[in-house]
Amino acid sequence: MPAVSLRANERSEVRALQTELRDVELRLEQIRRRLPHDFDIGAEETFIMQTAAAARLKVRVKAVEGAETLPDANGLPSPIRLHRVEISGRGEIGDLEFFLELLEKRTWRLGDLDTLRVNRESGGAVEFAAQLVLPSFAIEDVSGPGGNYVEALRRRLAKEQANLTLLESWARRSESGRMAAARALLRSIPDDAAAKVTQVRAGDQMSLRGAIVGAAARGKFEAALQDAGFGASRITIASEGACRPFSVEVLPGTVKPSVIPRSLKDFDKGLASLCKGPAARSLGSVTVRGKGTLNVRLLNADVAGAFFVLHDVTGENFIVDSNVSGRINLDLENASLQETFAAMSAAGLVVSNGPLHRVSLATGSWSPTPEQTYTGHPVSFSMQNADVRDVFCLFTQITGLGVAAPASLRGRTAIFVKDLPWDRVISDLISSVGLTYSIEGTRVILGAERPGTNVCEAVAPVSDSRFASLVLPLPSLAASDLELAGRARTGEAWKAYAYAPWRTMHSFEAGQQLFDARVRSIGPSGVAFEGESGRVFEIPFDPVQ
Repeated sequence: MPAVSLRANERSEVRALQTELRDVELRLEQIRRRLPHDFDIGAEETFIMQTAAAARLKVRVKAVEGAETLPDANGLPSPIRLHRVEISGRGEIGDLEFFLELLEKRTWRLGDLDTLRVNRESGGAVEFAAQLVLPSFAIEDVSGPGGNYVEALRRRLAKEQANLTLLESWARRSESGRMAAARALLRSIPDDAAAKVTQVRAGDQMSLRGAIVGAAARGKFEAALQDAGFGASRITIASEGACRPFSVEVLPGTVKPSVIPRSLKDFDKGLASLCKGPAARSLGSVTVRGKGTLNVRLLNADVAGAFFVLHDVTGENFIVDSNVSGRINLDLENASLQETFAAMSAAGLVVSNGPLHRVSLATGSWSPTPEQTYTGHPVSFSMQNADVRDVFCLFTQITGLGVAAPASLRGRTAIFVKDLPWDRVISDLISSVGLTYSIEGTRVILGAERPGTNVCEAVAPVSDSRFASLVLPLPSLAASDLELAGRARTGEAWKAYAYAPWRTMHSFEAGQQLFDARVRSIGPSGVAFEGESGRVFEIPFDPVQ
């Protein structure tokens, strides 16, 4: 540097400027070490892919075109460039959280999570898209235009101070915990089949959306949100019904999360549809005034649920054809089984003779089960809404035989049997899905397709955003979660029947413990419950129309 001639009154200012400049440049250098001079997408992609592999995720990485130059406090371009990288993929929610944790541990390079979008798919996996913002710091000439030495020092100090302010702001953002907050948001998702989080958003704002079923799951969810350490959040949840859509918005602050009840109509159609059951047509009413001992009152019961009740109170065995659907009312007073089966014609149904009664459409074209001798060991099943492929797969475990089926085989079945030969049950099950079979070696071949697909192998599911296979036990449900369907008896004591999500019929008697109450008594008019505080309340049966 050439010699500079300074007046006496300038020398002290120069010393002060030089001292302050050294301090600023030292602080700048400490942060600049964590930023590259140039952005290398190849190096970034390699690091991200290796990190994803450690988290057992397969991801795609793409640089977003066009770097953003940050302006300084005066609105002038700074040497800081923001580069964005998109990361997308699918996998388990826990693996995604671990991936974010590994990215967060890269403390030697400043960066931040810009946005995270997570959508849950069927089967529990999630599809996600994250955007990272990664700054670089370009080398620049901070000397400025010509002038006297003091003015040049002032300009250089001002420029470096502006750069330091920006870099310190970025360091604070990188260390502010946005990545950790996104991980906490993922951790707050209950590991529970009764909770379906369909969407996660993290960035400047964070939110969750989905639906949740049952009192136990709701309690765990609210506790998980508090344990995640969000501070304030607004939890909007439907105020009634067993299945309730919700949205969670994380707000700044440290107060306890607040729960805001809302009517189902206050939620958008996408969320509300999660709790909307499949449409079902009415098959009408079956009414019997007879000479037996069977008394049943059911309103708006699924066919599968109605025969579950008949199985429960009589011990008879039933299998419902997979093409039988709809809802019926049962009004049986002192009826016999023969009278009841004959009256099913009013609902367009026909019930075969035992010991395994097959419930079919009266106008159906599916063949009856062929008569033969059955020698298999006894099995017992109670399934109301089971995937037919899963049931056939269960038989492969019972029998040791492989089962091959057409790839197109889909549907659900209802089976209520006790101590019947397994070959009798599988024979009726095959007929109930409209197929025939043959046995080749150690394989059962369903239908005419050869070679068929192994029923235990995963096939593409029918798209369904609802809780299609959810079965919740009564102790996880509150009394308000139940939809009373009716009652039945063959002796003196009434049993009550109620639907829990997802349209699964439960039976219960006096003394049955629910999540928030105990069944105190069951009578012709309804069910009396006793809550934890000792309060007694009754849920009435709706009269059969």
